[in-house]
Amino acid sequence: MNLLSISKMAKIHNISRQTLIYYDQMDIFKPAYIDEKGYRFYREVQIPFLREICFLKSIGVSLKDIGDYFKDREPKKVIALLNERKEELTKQISDLNRIRSYVQQRINQHEFVVEEHYKLEVPFIKYFSERSIICESFQEPPNRKELHTTLMKAWQRVNKGNFALINGFGTLIRKNSLESGDILEGAGSFIFTPYFEEIPGSKKVPKGDYACFCRYGMPYETEAVEKLHQWILENDYEITGDILDVCLLDTTFYQSDKNVDFCILEIPIKK
Repeated sequence: MNLLSISKMAKIHNISRQTLIYYDQMDIFKPAYIDEKGYRFYREVQIPFLREICFLKSIGVSLKDIGDYFKDREPKKVIALLNERKEELTKQISDLNRIRSYVQQRINQHEFVVEEHYKLEVPFIKYFSERSIICESFQEPPNRKELHTTLMKAWQRVNKGNFALINGFGTLIRKNSLESGDILEGAGSFIFTPYFEEIPGSKKVPKGDYACFCRYGMPYETEAVEKLHQWILENDYEITGDILDVCLLDTTFYQSDKNVDFCILEIPIKK
């Protein structure tokens, strides 16, 4: 009887001896013969079966499904098994593409910081495409605690859909409140939602030109808002919507002696 040792069988399939022992223990693929010392041996005719197991394992089919498949192997069952795996792979690819998009959006955010950092405390105009936010109103006068409390309420709404916090957060200031002088009346925390996701309760931020102002501070401090508002009036612009005070880099980017964020104030305008 021409037999292959377990080491030889493992080597020609580029798997370990331990894998073959495990397959034996799980009744997936058993040796043809075990000698008195407990050594496992296989016949050459078993090679196609192990080759098929290795293929199915390589495409992510579970050992349980592989075991069931070999108990009653016929073409229709093969098609069903492979179609099921194809659907699983399609979903995984979709999930990975979404994660890749999250990564790219975070890269875009940090590249924006690098590009605009030199404009610190100098008003400038920038065009933004349409964006989407989730907002939670402040329940108390805003401070660091209230900012993050309301921010996490918004985050919980987004996270129900397994979405990532990727594009920044900050304070939403109402246009009417700015113009009335009670700047933080009706204000709240917001987070940007992923570009390609529709989330219940989200609000569209219109595309267009925005008067912007970068500075170090917290996204609820009003001094920068007042300065940029004055610049808008002096340059004969009209405010067209609510204001975003966006945190681009939070305190995790700085040493302990620097406890404020790097923010950009964005006010939609037109002539």
